[in-house]
Amino acid sequence: MPFSSPAVAVAVAVHLPLCLLAWKLKYLTRGGTIAGLALGLLVFLTFDWPGYLLLLLWPVVAHSITRHAVKVVQKKGRAVDEKKLAAKSFVYIFVRGLPALAATLIALLAPEREQTTRLLGLIAYLAAMAAALGDVISTELGQAYGRRTYRLITLERVKSGTRGGVSTEGSILGGVAILLFTVLSFVLFTEFGDPFHLTEHGLREVLAVTMAALIAVHVESVAGGIFTQFQRKPSKLLLGFLGASLGALLAVFFTNLPEG
Repeated sequence: MPFSSPAVAVAVAVHLPLCLLAWKLKYLTRGGTIAGLALGLLVFLTFDWPGYLLLLLWPVVAHSITRHAVKVVQKKGRAVDEKKLAAKSFVYIFVRGLPALAATLIALLAPEREQTTRLLGLIAYLAAMAAALGDVISTELGQAYGRRTYRLITLERVKSGTRGGVSTEGSILGGVAILLFTVLSFVLFTEFGDPFHLTEHGLREVLAVTMAALIAVHVESVAGGIFTQFQRKPSKLLLGFLGASLGALLAVFFTNLPEG
């Protein structure tokens, strides 16, 4: 395990100031700062700079996209959930980050000789992150720019912002984001070194992560539509957890499929 003193010192020196800055700027609550600090340190110590930079990319892109989408929706005279831009709490960070955290712990705790287990942990981490990012972008930009929102199960038209509703524009933008995130992941692990041997597998793993995240995002939308039948507004946080978890599991499944 990579818990050497220099590695821990570097991780703390890099991540702690960023968490404190996010708290100072009110992007995180005090509890959210603690959860974000723990998650970031574990990711840094497990996946080094590539995995850590990808982790940082998620909140930056998600917050920027959400802020932009809120402005567009407000200009159209539609109501906006004020909680979207609120400081993220411990519960939000923990639930949203749990699938990525579980994958990180699998890769971290696996002995170095078990390269396959460590690789699958990394692939699950990338797929969970990709699914979460694709979910945010497809949801927010779909509400901002989608012309028609419908439920995947019945294909009936619904109001923009309805749980389980999707738009063609949002789905396309979310899919592009997932693909770009996956390609960037492989580029970063190539440039910074690849102790997990991720890049040795090439296109197969790129497709596994991309397809897993794409399927997970749409299954999440279907689940949202189903849950809406039982409660007025199912928890977006729990649906996001479902999507990221499914993305991680599907990526591991696709990776283990026999070639040919």
